[in-house]
Parts: sequence; structure tokens; C-alpha cells
Amino acid sequence: MVSSLAVALLIALGAPADPPAGPAELEPGDARALLDASIRSEEAGQLALAERGYRQVLKLDPGATGIDAAFRLARLEIRGQRAESGYRRLRELVAAHGHAGARAELEKAESDATRRQRQVVTAAEEAFQARKLSEARKLYTQAYDMAPEKPSSAAFIQRRELLPLIARIVDAIDDEYFQKKAQPLERSVQPCKACGAEGGFQQCGHCKGAGFIVREFLALQPSNYQPAGDIEHHL
Repeated sequence: MVSSLAVALLIALGAPADPPAGPAELEPGDARALLDASIRSEEAGQLALAERGYRQVLKLDPGATGIDAAFRLARLEIRGQRAESGYRRLRELVAAHGHAGARAELEKAESDATRRQRQVVTAAEEAFQARKLSEARKLYTQAYDMAPEKPSSAAFIQRRELLPLIARIVDAIDDEYFQKKAQPLERSVQPCKACGAEGGFQQCGHCKGAGFIVREFLALQPSNYQPAGDIEHHL
């Protein structure tokens, strides 16, 4: 038998319900009333209905009511074997709002392995903020390797969450290389004072217009040292 509260909640969520909700009917846009009804549905064991209500509250109110709904939704996700999504939601609540309940849930789910991984991630982010990019990449890769290959019920930071952080560092390393190596070469190309208006450029002082530089160095041969030519392409 469907309770009048459940019927009212279904109507508020936009689902057809029969019989009508009567005096318990909820206003679809009332986030607080919808949250209260969802909590009572969860307490009554109607978890799927409660989850739908929490998700609707999140859309209606990004403030305190929505934060409460997000916390309750995270706990339902973990309870429903969707730990990856639930723990990610708890971490977001701690990071964005310092949510005490979310922090307590995470601490309860911690193990030595997840705690070590979190320490590595913290060190990686500190290295990134200090522009120690190679160190940050190494640490994030270590944290990636510490996470299980498949989603786990433990509170690991999952691999799919770490991949964008690693990609961010790779982009930063590429940008740094470009600024140090490529930009100076580009800036060394100067228009010719005589024909620059027609697209002409001065001859490169490094390659003299050949497009490459030949350098001589000593290469180790089986019997002795012999000079060998090394072609360095000049961009």
C-alpha cells in the first residue's frame, strides 16, 4: 500500500499518482518541504523514492537545503553499492562546504590504504601549486596506481577522478616547455627590413637559412674516439 506521503512526493516529482495526494500534497517548487518528505520516505524504507526526492531538491536549491540533500543522497548511494559516486559526493561536500557529517562519514570509511592514498594526493596538489610539475605528476601517478582498477566500496579516490588531475599537470608541463623552448625560437624570426612587407624574413643566424645545424662531437667507437656529425634540426 502506498502511503499518502509517498503519493504526495510522487506528485511533487512530476509522476502521476492515484489516488490524489489530498491534504498531504506538496508544492513541486518547495525544496524544504520536498526534502522533509524525502527524509520521511527514507525512514519508511522507500529508498528509491527518497533518492528521487533528494535529486530534485539538488536542482531546486543549491543552498543549505540542497547541501543537506546531497549529504543524504551520498549516504544512500554508498548504501546502494554505488560507493564511488557516494564518496565523491562526500569529498565535494567537505571541500566546498567543510561539511562535518560528510567528513565523519569519510573518516569512518577510511583504511590505512585509503589514508595513504589521500596523503599522496595532498602532497601532489601541494607540489602542483608550487609549480613542481614533475614531482606533482609522479605523486598523482602514484595515487592512481594505489586505487583499485575496479570501483571499490572503500573510500579510495578513484582512477577516473585522478585522470583529469594528471592531464592538467601534463598540460602545464607542455605549456612550460613551449614558453621556454618554442617561443624564444618563434620570436627570433624577424621580418626583413627591406622586404618584410612582402613576407620576407631575415636569414636565421643559427642555421644560415639551411633549416638545420650540423654539430661535431666525439662519439665512442670500438677502437678509439672518432668525430661524428650530429644533425640538429632548427625550427
